[in-house]
Amino acid sequence: MGAGPLGLAIDSKFKDNHFIYVYYNYKDTVSGNIYARILRFTDFDNKGNNKTVLLDKIPASKGYHTGGALVFNNIDSKLYVTVGDATRNVNCGSLPDSTGEICPAQDPKSLLGKVLRINRDGTIPDDNPFPNSPVYNYGHRNMYAIAIDEQGHGLVTEAGENSYDEINSLIKGGNYGWPTLQQADTAPDPSSPDSSIKPMRSYYISLPPTQATYYDNGKFLN
Repeated sequence: MGAGPLGLAIDSKFKDNHFIYVYYNYKDTVSGNIYARILRFTDFDNKGNNKTVLLDKIPASKGYHTGGALVFNNIDSKLYVTVGDATRNVNCGSLPDSTGEICPAQDPKSLLGKVLRINRDGTIPDDNPFPNSPVYNYGHRNMYAIAIDEQGHGLVTEAGENSYDEINSLIKGGNYGWPTLQQADTAPDPSSPDSSIKPMRSYYISLPPTQATYYDNGKFLN
């Protein structure tokens, strides 16, 4: 995949500000590189106006493992964004044939393999876990979906390489292990001694879970 829209979110105060957020891949016409970008539009008469770039030049490699799921948190009024590892986590860290460099998903300075958290104007919240950084947590491979409930608790769904897809709780500053603490196709054992966040659920047979939402009505009961 080289380019295209990947995510959309509606502001929690849409009735007042009419803000809509979009995440998409694009090919830079000068360098030929693939990047991701987050835009904010103002809806007027069912048309997007006042296009504002909130975050640009998010690395996307060839367009794979870009992430792109968006959700607005009603509790803290912040936009949360998933960014995949762009298949860049090879020959790094403790992996085979490592160059000795830190894997991007494990590097808080990289946007790859992260959940980002920004203000509605694109600025960085003062209470983010890494100063002057949009990074909220790290150590992800490729997250398809993100959802946050009315109390502010979030979850993300994440695809393993060939097996062990995951549903993860959204924890501030958390390290979810990819690719060196929880390596490809190995069960994320809750009793393992490493410091990575363990999933709420993991699935040996690949599903993969590509969407998530919270349902808080009483119509459907177990």
